[in-house]
Amino acid sequence: MPDEILERHFEAVARYSQEKETLYDNLDAIENAPSVQTKRIRITRALQHQQPLTPSQHLPFNPDNLPFSFPTGNIRTPLLTKTEFQKRFGFMNSEVTTRRSNRKRNPKPNDTDLSATEDIQITQEIEALAQELKHHPILIYNWVRNHIDFIPTYGSVKGSALTLMTKSGNAFDTASLLIALLRASKIPARYVYGT
Repeated sequence: MPDEILERHFEAVARYSQEKETLYDNLDAIENAPSVQTKRIRITRALQHQQPLTPSQHLPFNPDNLPFSFPTGNIRTPLLTKTEFQKRFGFMNSEVTTRRSNRKRNPKPNDTDLSATEDIQITQEIEALAQELKHHPILIYNWVRNHIDFIPTYGSVKGSALTLMTKSGNAFDTASLLIALLRASKIPARYVYGT
C-alpha cells in the first residue's frame, strides 16, 4: 500500500482516539456538573466541540494527476507520402517486407487443415449444413455469425457438434463450428488469434 495512504490512515486513527477521549471527558463533565446551569454550559461546550468534527471532504480531484495517464510529449505528424516514409524508415521496400511477413504468418494449408479433431467434429449434421450452405465460405461465415449466440466463457467448452446443437457457444466453440463447416466443405481452415 502506498505510504501516503498509510500515513493518512494513521493520522485518522490518532485523531479519532484524541476526539474520543475529549468526548468522554465532556460527557463525564456533564454528568458530574454540580448544577443545572453548569450542566447546560457544559452541554453547549460539548456540542460546540462536536460541530467541526463532521467528516471532511475527499481530497481535491485533479484530473492531471491520476494514477493512470496517457503518454505526453511530442506527437509526430503522420507520414503522408512515400518519400516521407522512406526517409523515416530508410530504404525498406514495404511491398517486399509485407510479402515476407505474410509468408511467415500464413503457412500453406496442409492435410491437418482439412481433418477433424477433438474440438472440430465433422458430424453428419455439420456436413448436411455445409451442403445446405452450398459449401460457400461467405454463406457459412454469415450463417455462423447470425445463428450462434455468444456465451461469455473461455476455452473450448462444447466443440463444434454441441455448438451446432445448442446454437450457442463462446469464441472458441464458435470458431470450432466455423472451421468444421469449412473443412466439411473441403476448405482448409485453422484457428488464428486475432482482433
